[in-house]
Amino acid sequence: MGVYHYFLNLPASIFAKLLRVLSTIDKKYILFVFVATLFLALRLTSLQTDISNSDAYRWHRRSENFLTAIKSHNFKETYQSYHPGVTLMWINSLVLQLSKSYNYRFAEDFSELTFENSSYYPFIQQISKGSIVIFLFILFSYQLIIVSKLYDQRTSLLYGLLIACEPYLVGLDRWFHLSSLETYLAFSGFLTIWYWKKFGGTFYVVLSGLLIGLAVLTKVTNLVALIPCIFVIISRFFSFKSGFRFKRFLNLGVDLDARSIIKSVAYFLISFMLTVVVFFPALPAHPLFVITKVLGGITGGIYTDVRETPFSGAFSMFYYPFILFLKLSPLSAFLSIWVFAVAIFSKNNIKKYAWLLLYVATYFFALSISVKKIDRYSIALILPILLITSIYFANSKVKAGLIACTTLLFTFIIFYIYHPSYSAFYSPILGPNPSAKALSLNVYDNSGEYYSDAALYLNKIPVEGDLWLPYNIDSFRPYYKRVVSSFYSKDSQYAVTSIEHLEEISALCPRHVSSFGSRLEPLVFVLRCN
Repeated sequence: MGVYHYFLNLPASIFAKLLRVLSTIDKKYILFVFVATLFLALRLTSLQTDISNSDAYRWHRRSENFLTAIKSHNFKETYQSYHPGVTLMWINSLVLQLSKSYNYRFAEDFSELTFENSSYYPFIQQISKGSIVIFLFILFSYQLIIVSKLYDQRTSLLYGLLIACEPYLVGLDRWFHLSSLETYLAFSGFLTIWYWKKFGGTFYVVLSGLLIGLAVLTKVTNLVALIPCIFVIISRFFSFKSGFRFKRFLNLGVDLDARSIIKSVAYFLISFMLTVVVFFPALPAHPLFVITKVLGGITGGIYTDVRETPFSGAFSMFYYPFILFLKLSPLSAFLSIWVFAVAIFSKNNIKKYAWLLLYVATYFFALSISVKKIDRYSIALILPILLITSIYFANSKVKAGLIACTTLLFTFIIFYIYHPSYSAFYSPILGPNPSAKALSLNVYDNSGEYYSDAALYLNKIPVEGDLWLPYNIDSFRPYYKRVVSSFYSKDSQYAVTSIEHLEEISALCPRHVSSFGSRLEPLVFVLRCN
């Protein structure tokens, strides 16, 4: 009987011991673990079939070609795209190598281990996207540590919570793409040089150059991150003798430690350039070829775009603020507007946000002057904006705990509605059918959301004729077990399209068969053709 009571009371005793252990741990560490768990849980679940974004298939193929080029020492072929996407391809090449080495031990037919195999593709999607999420998590954790040193732990935790729960950001972090990778790397590099300005240490100058180099290797447009970083370096050795006056500045009434500036900038740029050269074998092997291709891609992005948008000419500066208002959660959007409209323009606060504002202004200007405007590019602004918001509200009269609880409440509601394709999120400010409203405003863009659901549905029903898919075919084809065509023919039996092309495709395929989307509205449609 005593043994029975012992085992009966065992769970209670274990729980009591656990509570005693937890009581000895600083609650801030517990909160950090909670935020970290939230970050990972929202990004690592249901990665197999949630979305294959429109470029994912191409980046898988490019990664495979990159790996082959490395193995064969054909370094010119490590150039795969003008972006150039090198950091993504390095990460995924290691994943591909490990996964194939594992699968070759069990596969009876090696031809099954291809991206064209709809049974293998979800597996490779899961581990490839999962590896990107883990890499982002490392950068995210590093940012929280740096922010806690630059400000305090309250600011760091609030920033971490906002980043972990922001729905559109979570959606992009789950993509197999460059956007999140370049953003986290560039902002980590900027925070690192800012940390160095405040606390010193040559190691941080070198580390910042490394991170910015990896950001540029992910996407070359992150060269603009050099501007705020170099300004931060110069500012550390730049002080006015007796207040700032323009005439005194012209008369060199400033203390400027030129030797220290040159030395620090040199460390930073050498680290940056070594990173670019070492990790991008095509560059030292064929520099003229690579530079020409990359510059061609940059100029093409700045001056040409096939998309129609009302935000051109004088209105181009309004595109990204408008997109952020529609894509940020209502809480983040209104808190950010409050901070930018009220807080940062007071004399007491402007110094606190100056470097972050420089970073935001640099990226905002670079994005706005480009003719090519895509909603996901706004991610470059989300991290610094949420940090500015966190700095203000972590120490304001508004309790940070209230913001945290409201954020979590919004998170559970929004993620229930959009699971698992969170990048389809549009703010409920637009009404009960936010995507349809965004379409009417000419800013809606489907990047592959819910196409995998349509493919999995069609795999289960008999399709005797052709399947017509004129748009986003690379988001659908990897999951579909039969042949799909981007052209309509008299043999087309079914068509799949998203809401922005529904009217066009319905003219030839008028019968509605099924639809997929969020719990608010259908976004992708399966249609039966005449």
